Amino acid sequence: MASWRMETSELPKSVTAVTDKGSALILAITGSGHTTAFGPLASVRRYRARVLIAGLDPERLRSDRISSLTLYFPGIGRWSGLRSYDENFEHGEKGLLKTYSVKLGSPTDQIANVGRSTELVVSSHWQVSGPGDRRILYTPTAITCRSSRPRPIRELRDRLSWFHALLCLAHLGFVTADGGAATVDSSQEDLRPEYWDSRFMFRPPGVAEPSEPAFPLFTLETLGGIGSLPRWLRLCEKHPRATRPITETYLRGGLSATVRLLEVASGIEYWVNAHSRSAAWARRKGPKSRLLADHVGSCFNSWSGDGERWADEFWKTYNRLKHEPSFSPDYRKTALLAESGALLLAAALLNRVAGTKEPSRVMFDQAHRTWQIRDALKEVLS
Repeated sequence: MASWRMETSELPKSVTAVTDKGSALILAITGSGHTTAFGPLASVRRYRARVLIAGLDPERLRSDRISSLTLYFPGIGRWSGLRSYDENFEHGEKGLLKTYSVKLGSPTDQIANVGRSTELVVSSHWQVSGPGDRRILYTPTAITCRSSRPRPIRELRDRLSWFHALLCLAHLGFVTADGGAATVDSSQEDLRPEYWDSRFMFRPPGVAEPSEPAFPLFTLETLGGIGSLPRWLRLCEKHPRATRPITETYLRGGLSATVRLLEVASGIEYWVNAHSRSAAWARRKGPKSRLLADHVGSCFNSWSGDGERWADEFWKTYNRLKHEPSFSPDYRKTALLAESGALLLAAALLNRVAGTKEPSRVMFDQAHRTWQIRDALKEVLS
C-alpha cells in the first residue's frame, strides 16, 4: 500500500544522483513530491528540475556552485559572424564535382566583461564523429558565461537568459540550443561535464521557431560587436519593463493581438517616461508612440508610410483597449500595429545598445525581414 502527496516544504538547492548509467548534479529544482509506502515497499521521493549536469564524480564535488556554463547553438553563424570551417569545391571539365575538402579550425574567441568578475564569450565549437566513410561534422556557435570563481548557477543562467532573449529577437523565434558543457566546483579541474537546461533546449508549445536563421533581423556586427553585449545585459537587468515586451513573445508566446498591443504600448510608455527627466525628446507633447518614433528617426517614419498617422492610430487603439470595454478592434489591424510597435521599441533599445542608429537603419531601411509587415501596415493605414 502506498500514498502520494506533493511536498510543501522548502525545496533543496541541488540533488546529486548516482545511477548505474552515471552520475549527475541536478539544479534549478522547481517541485517535489513523495510516495509514502507501507509494508515491504520502499518510499520514493521525486523532484522536478530544469538543469542537469551529467558526467561528474559526486565525491569530488566541493559545492553545487558553477564556474562556467556553455551552450551550443547551431545555425547562428550569420548572426555571430563566426565560422569554424572552410570548404573547397573543385569541379571537372563538365562541371561535375571532382574533389571536396573541408578544413576545421577555431577563430579567435570574442570576450566581453559583463561585471562581477564574469565574462561572456562568443566562440566557435567544432567536433568530428562517425566512422571514416561516414564523418559527421558539428560546428555550432558556443556561448559561454564564466566566472573567476564558482557562483550559484542562477547568476550565470540569468546572463545566458538575457543573451538568449537577444538571440531570439534577432531571429524572430525561439533559438534552441542542442547541447552544452559546464565547469563545476570540483577537485577535478579539467572536468567538463555535459550541461542540459530546459530553459534553452526546449521550445515551449505555441512559440515560433526561426523561419530564416540565415537572415537575422540584425547581427552582432550591427550592434557594434562583442562590446555591445554588456550593455544589452544591463538593459535587461535594469529595464525589464522595456525589454520583455519585445522578447517574451519569442520565449513564451501565447499572446493575442490585443494583449500584445497592450504589452508593447506599456513598454513604449515606460521607456519614454524613463527618459523624461534626462532627455528633451521624451518631454515633448504628444502620444508616447509619436515621441519614440521621432526619436528613432526618419527611417521608421518612412517605413511605416506616415509616422505621425501610425503613432496616432497606435496610441488611440491602446487607449480604447484600456478604457472602452465595448471596443472591438479589427484583429488584423491590431496585430500589425502591435508588431510594428514592437519593432519600433526594439529599434530604440538596440540603438541604445549600439550607441548608433545602425540597428534602426538595418531594420527599417534595409527591411529584409520586415518588408511584409511594412507593406501590410501601409495597406491597413491607407
